[in-house]
Amino acid sequence: GRNINIYYATQVSSSPPTFAIFSNEPSKIHFSYQRYLTNSIREVFGFKEVQEVINSYYKTPEQVLKKFGII
Repeated sequence: GRNINIYYATQVSSSPPTFAIFSNEPSKIHFSYQRYLTNSIREVFGFKEVQEVINSYYKTPEQVLKKFGII
């Protein structure tokens, strides 16, 4: 199959701190790697007490805008 590329991550909310991850195949990112990314963000930025740091994985920025009701 195709390699999964993670293009970038951005913080979409600050309270609670929430990140969106952009990838070419977001539905194919394995749950163990999602957990690794979440734990890495918690450790690097000190969000140890935050339950869910990564909100979702997206293919396009438009998906984020639709989810948050901006478009």
